[in-house]
Amino acid sequence: MVVQKYGGSSVEDASKMREVAQIALAHRRDGKIAVVLSAMRGCTDLLLIAAKDAEAGNSTYKTALETLERRHFEATEALTQDAVRETLRNALNEVFADLRDILHGVELVKECSKRTLDLVAGFG
Repeated sequence: MVVQKYGGSSVEDASKMREVAQIALAHRRDGKIAVVLSAMRGCTDLLLIAAKDAEAGNSTYKTALETLERRHFEATEALTQDAVRETLRNALNEVFADLRDILHGVELVKECSKRTLDLVAGFG
């Protein structure tokens, strides 16, 4: 079995993700491969900034969320076939709805504990 790990700059957009997939497939042995991917470049930083903005009562966290959503949906459109695209879109919509709810809660209570910050970062 081959295990490969790719950082955020290696999966920053659909083009880079395609390259990673080609590299991974070229290096698999006996059909066994595990690929570990970091968050897309800049996503974790943007999530942390969004959490801090929400804590400060600054609604600019919504702009950060829109940026994250756009990037993920663009990658989905570029990389998936029709057969799985709608399923993936629905899953992403659920994930972003959860994230939006968490950040809205942070905005309301004006507090982002370490645990909540870790939860938000985990969406990356």
